[in-house]
Amino acid sequence: MKHTIRAFALGLLTVSAILGISYLTQDTTDTSAETTPPTNQEMIDHLSSEGYEVSSTTAPEEHSSMDKQPEKESGSENIPENQENTSDESQNEEESSENQDNSEGYQLTVETGMSSMDISRELNEAGLLEDVDSFDDYMQAKDYSRFIQIGTFKVTEDMSYREIADTITSK
Repeated sequence: MKHTIRAFALGLLTVSAILGISYLTQDTTDTSAETTPPTNQEMIDHLSSEGYEVSSTTAPEEHSSMDKQPEKESGSENIPENQENTSDESQNEEESSENQDNSEGYQLTVETGMSSMDISRELNEAGLLEDVDSFDDYMQAKDYSRFIQIGTFKVTEDMSYREIADTITSK
């Protein structure tokens, strides 16, 4: 056993020496390895050509909310785009307040950093939960709280704890 370990150690020493010598004798004047980092404009052009949308004026949170545009009603197809945009903001505010007061369901918006307790409180304030702690305990016990997703979800009064949890998580 002693001879086997010595032979293994000698093999490691030999390989280390060979690799060290080859590293030290390498030609470091290779100009192909020396590249300059791309400029901002080159990066923007490359990303644009790959199909990505590059925006330098908005924060990521603001940009993600701009992607979620409501679907146009069938009667608004003949309205020019610029006229429709002016009334979109007021319509969105009205629709969001209607959706939250709607007896058919509640639009639950989960934001970054919200815990299962925060979600429980919001659902309680909307009248969908009677006991905040029991839903939070359910989320913790069934390990749903680790998989909460950011976004807007439709939650109705007749949904069970499991259905709500399945709706707002990726588990």
